[in-house]
Amino acid sequence: MMERTDAINERLPGLDCGSCGAPSCRALAEDIVQGQARLNDCIFILRQEASSAGIDISANLRHREVLPDPKEPGSAAEDSAQKG
Repeated sequence: MMERTDAINERLPGLDCGSCGAPSCRALAEDIVQGQARLNDCIFILRQEASSAGIDISANLRHREVLPDPKEPGSAAEDSAQKG
């Protein structure tokens, strides 16, 4: 198990950014070995895979609609909930 964790950890960027939900790349590698995560949970690996497939995920992220939080005071979602 340690060898497999080491091999997976070598493929990760080593930035320990936490974007995947794990506190470090090593922790993500351990989670992958235990079946609790996937390699492409790492945003950098996901970006590489998407790029290899000809997909620009950053363009998709730039054009995402941000929906209002219905719990936020003064939001349109809150106003319609109060009227209903």
